[in-house]
Amino acid sequence: MKRTLFSSMFACCLVAMLLSCSKGSGGSSGGGEVDPPVNPPVAKDSIYVTLSKDIVEKNGFDFVAIRIKDKAGKDITSVARFYIDGISTVDSIFIPTTVKDVKITAKRGDLPSNEVTLRVKDGGTSPYTQKVLVEDYTGTWCQYCPRAARILEAYIAKKPNCITVGIHGGGGSDPFYFTHADNLCNAYGINSFPWALVNHGSKWNEETSVLDAQFTNKWPPLGIAIQSTVSGTAITGKVKVKYATASNIPMKVMIMLVEDGLVYPQVNAYNNPNSTTNPYYGPNPIPDFVHANVLRQIGVADIYNGDAIPLDAQVKNNEWTKDFTFSTTGKTATNNAYNINVAKSRIVAYVIYGSNQFNLIGTANVQIANVGETKNYD
Repeated sequence: MKRTLFSSMFACCLVAMLLSCSKGSGGSSGGGEVDPPVNPPVAKDSIYVTLSKDIVEKNGFDFVAIRIKDKAGKDITSVARFYIDGISTVDSIFIPTTVKDVKITAKRGDLPSNEVTLRVKDGGTSPYTQKVLVEDYTGTWCQYCPRAARILEAYIAKKPNCITVGIHGGGGSDPFYFTHADNLCNAYGINSFPWALVNHGSKWNEETSVLDAQFTNKWPPLGIAIQSTVSGTAITGKVKVKYATASNIPMKVMIMLVEDGLVYPQVNAYNNPNSTTNPYYGPNPIPDFVHANVLRQIGVADIYNGDAIPLDAQVKNNEWTKDFTFSTTGKTATNNAYNINVAKSRIVAYVIYGSNQFNLIGTANVQIANVGETKNYD
């Protein structure tokens, strides 16, 4: 009887000891060690967001550069994902479209970052006037070209901030055939005349409403000044570009010498005064047709795209200068020599976007000045 009772007590103690050891080796309670969680929380300071500035203007050009670094200070921007008010993006350059405080975070894989606040303020009014460029590809031989020329002539009489350049080419015996006209046509895909480019971008459909739109709700990011002098046959000068805002958008400058008021007969398809479908522009040819701002020379190395403006020069209130040289003499594409009338000649300068990275194409602004005169920012 006593032996049986002792045996039962021993068995119970043994079971209790085994159960205690089992819990301690594999559970979260008891006398053993505690297992770590399967997915431990990640600290929010694993990677760090920094901004190039804390305040940015809403004007379509001012920007902030976002940079991401790890704890060791290594730049990991190229492999991180950014969040602007919680919306994912892979672009490390942010150009605001609304006036408000913006929350910016980032992730690399599952690693979160700190949160930084960017203040966006209204850019206000640009100190510069928006001007519009129309490059009119034309020819004295082109029977339909008077149409675009007359529309532009009437439009400019009302809106002188629309600046035109007449680029003669396309063949025929045009005495104003520009030396590089054929190359420009090939570069821009121009295969018929008349053909006009608005702000060095899209083809103009000859509707004045399209030109009006180029003046509306535009915030010119820069102004252009031109100064030039004439000595003998040399025209030398400077084009100055001054920024109303900082910009990380690549930009290039184009400089042209044009001659205005050239009179030469113009072939004309619109010579029927009784037509009910077409306008009447005079006889065929029009004997005293005045050709406006005829392109004579280009004063930059890259005649197709313009010469680059350094990004580090595109700073608010900074002024960047480009020198140019032209000659009062030259030859056309058909090897005809010319001497320009300095009194009727002008310098046209415009700044174009060198990349469509931010859905911007065409010109930022344009300026025109008489040769031998100074045209300040306006």
